[in-house]
Amino acid sequence: MRSTAAGEPQLDPWYEELKTKGEIRHLIRYEEHKFAVFLDKVLHVDWETDTTFQVPTRVVGLVSNDVALLQATPIDDLPEVLRLNFRVMLGEAMTRGLEGDRRSASSILHSAESFIRSRAAEHARVWYLEGAGAVALAALLVALPGGLLVAWIADRIGTHIDLPNFVVVSTFGAIGALLSILLRMGAAQLAPDAGRRLHQIEGGSRVLAGILGALVAHVAVFSGLVMPDLASRAGVGLVSLLAGSSERFVRGILERVPGVDPEDRPVVSSDPEAAIDA
Repeated sequence: MRSTAAGEPQLDPWYEELKTKGEIRHLIRYEEHKFAVFLDKVLHVDWETDTTFQVPTRVVGLVSNDVALLQATPIDDLPEVLRLNFRVMLGEAMTRGLEGDRRSASSILHSAESFIRSRAAEHARVWYLEGAGAVALAALLVALPGGLLVAWIADRIGTHIDLPNFVVVSTFGAIGALLSILLRMGAAQLAPDAGRRLHQIEGGSRVLAGILGALVAHVAVFSGLVMPDLASRAGVGLVSLLAGSSERFVRGILERVPGVDPEDRPVVSSDPEAAIDA
């Protein structure tokens, strides 16, 4: 906050200077011979006062602290229209503070906080789904050519890979993971402040984990470790879907691996019905 000399009757010189320098990107309030509240070039709340204006120092100090705290909320990954609306609300609160109305300022700040947290949570879900969807789509597109490559390598080293099963496992593992995400998205506890990139990485990692879990389940079924009756292509699809959608199901399979200290095994059920509820 800066104080300058009193201005002309129509337009204060300090306000004219702000406009001339291009410091005002969005004007929130201008009161002649009193103050101006605006958003600067980077959408930060700023204000100027006239030296003839009696600033309610205590109220302004309290409100400006709250404005500064909310202004630090990470919003760079949100659309500009949401960032602008949020900062305008903060500017309106600052205006009420300069008018000495702390109660109204606090009410606006509370609404601004609720607004930005709700909008950020909505976009965080979209970011998470973007990452998960991208990896799932990549898995579907790469399953067949990737399977052909794995089969060719296996043939070169003198072993055999069941190509259709490989494709089924990768595809259904990705679908299971994506299905699990979609079913739980409404109750998912995300951290919007973490930003877009981290949510995309986490969403993609969840699908990748589902594919790896499906591969573990495939090996376990065909080795007779669990559910040997499902050692068929249709059975592999079902098991892969379950493994992709439930970490508990995969941990239940690992629990049956011989030679592992029971105390080190995860205490979870390998029952497919329990896996669906996980």
